[in-house]
Amino acid sequence: MGNALDTEARARWLGWQRAHQRALEALQAAGQEYHRLVIEQAFAGDNEPARRSRQDALSRLEVCRRRLDELREQQPSWPF
Repeated sequence: MGNALDTEARARWLGWQRAHQRALEALQAAGQEYHRLVIEQAFAGDNEPARRSRQDALSRLEVCRRRLDELREQQPSWPF
């Protein structure tokens, strides 16, 4: 019986690790996109479409950060 519990705990841990990795990769990609936009638009002037694209990228970055924070709060205890 303990072996089945250990297997379930390991499966939960590995599932969480995969979800955490995906969320971290999404956050990194969103951060890179935001910084790319900021750099590209730094010398292009500040117009409404540029501000909107930066704000959209920043919003995506915030969504990814919150998702990662939520996952970290759900981290299962180490099963071993």
